[in-house]
Amino acid sequence: MINNIEDKYLQFKETTEYYQSLQMQNDQETLVQFLRETQDIFGCIPADAKMQIGEIMGMKPSLIDKIISMYPSLTAEKFQTEIIVCSGASCSSKNAQKVLSEIQTLLQIRPGQVTKDGRYKLTAKPCMKQCKKGPNLMIGSTIYHNIDSEKLKTLLL
Repeated sequence: MINNIEDKYLQFKETTEYYQSLQMQNDQETLVQFLRETQDIFGCIPADAKMQIGEIMGMKPSLIDKIISMYPSLTAEKFQTEIIVCSGASCSSKNAQKVLSEIQTLLQIRPGQVTKDGRYKLTAKPCMKQCKKGPNLMIGSTIYHNIDSEKLKTLLL
């Protein structure tokens, strides 16, 4: 088992390069092997790795999720609460990127990743349809509006 996260991503990069060279899209057997190797590297199948696998294999993430659920030996990354930052044009013009950067700094993760303690998963979403109240943030099922640094720290710390 690899301990250092950078080493894990380096090994995953090598694995993705191998599967890319196969050029075998939509092959479930190859996909399952790819998922197993990814799980061997990370201990689970992280969301950001799943997205890359989908691109390489030419499959939608929802299909990959379905396949993961069909194989008890495969485990998707687990988290308690998803944090979604609106990255639509309106929110972006109201400093949504700054909000996203602050969350990344506070939680030490990038979009598509889960905190080490499994508490949060960070996602950027194109639009929450709450443009006038932006920048917008959803934590679990609750939407927060007009997010700034102070509100953010209150919500996450």
